[in-house]
Amino acid sequence: MFPVDEASLTAFILVLARMSGLALAVPFLGHRSIPVMIRAAVVMVLALALSPLVGVPAEARALDLAFALRVIFEALVGLFLGYLFLAVFMAVTMAGQFIDFELGFGLAQVFDPSFGANSTILSRFYYLLAMVVFLTCKGHHLMVLALAGSYRVFPAGSLSFPSMVSPAALRALSDVFLLALKVGAPVMGALLVADVVFGIVARAVPQMNVFVIGFPLKILLGLAAVAITLPFTVAFMRDLVTGLETLLARAF
Repeated sequence: MFPVDEASLTAFILVLARMSGLALAVPFLGHRSIPVMIRAAVVMVLALALSPLVGVPAEARALDLAFALRVIFEALVGLFLGYLFLAVFMAVTMAGQFIDFELGFGLAQVFDPSFGANSTILSRFYYLLAMVVFLTCKGHHLMVLALAGSYRVFPAGSLSFPSMVSPAALRALSDVFLLALKVGAPVMGALLVADVVFGIVARAVPQMNVFVIGFPLKILLGLAAVAITLPFTVAFMRDLVTGLETLLARAF
């Protein structure tokens, strides 16, 4: 039932604001391919389900200017939660960009309207693969649990940012580049060996046009390396989701 009294209404608005911020940042809800009506329906249903479980202090129930600031703060908290999920997808997307650069696919960037930015071939592939792994590992369930658990650290209607959350956020931010290197390292290592071999061949046989022959061979080797390492990449992505669950359990 839709909240009618003041306490229930304020709780619903605050939960709705936090859920809206989360939905904007989390990949599978914030993606532009998801219709707006579906996203709005998911946010409304989750807000209605969680708002009866959330307690709002009496001083936060007045619908005044301070309440507007509380709503904005709730949306920022939701964005913070969504970023923790987005960091996993940022890492694998960056790994795809590294590999595309080594393969020469960096010049094949096209505008992706679903992202609103340019994207390369393998970065898009790794993003979709991470999406499948995330959903099969019940990452969407983890999102709801993280939203519910966040009220132990960020009480509804509060305007304080706990200092203990900052190290977790900074660690997630600093690990994105490292995780991207771990995902793309096997393929990038194989391509580095190929470059060394082509360099030796170019020195040994100057008459051979290594650039013409080596470029398609390097693409073939890179795609073969991507295919061979795909099971290990999927396992690593699954570990990332598991690690995210551990991080959220430690933070909230």
